[in-house]
Amino acid sequence: GSRVGFFGVCDRFGFREKLSREKRSLELDFDAIRCDLDLANRKLRKEAEWRLQAESMHSQLVKEKKDLLKRAALVEDDAREKAYDLRLAESQVVRLEQENG
Repeated sequence: GSRVGFFGVCDRFGFREKLSREKRSLELDFDAIRCDLDLANRKLRKEAEWRLQAESMHSQLVKEKKDLLKRAALVEDDAREKAYDLRLAESQVVRLEQENG
């Protein structure tokens, strides 16, 4: 038979059950969307953490590179000075050998 629906109206076509099913379906869809959103937020937080770590590491590597380049320049300068001193000493040895004959 007939069932009484909303506002006492006959619910012979099962509108209440249909609405109930649709409501439940929408609730399930909403829950799925909420889970997807939570997952997306977790991923975004992880990506932000990774980005901060990468930026920090990059800054550290840039600083280390700058320090190494400075040290390399100092080593090159020192090597040039020693090479000059060596050439000077060699020329003095040659001169002294020529004088002592």
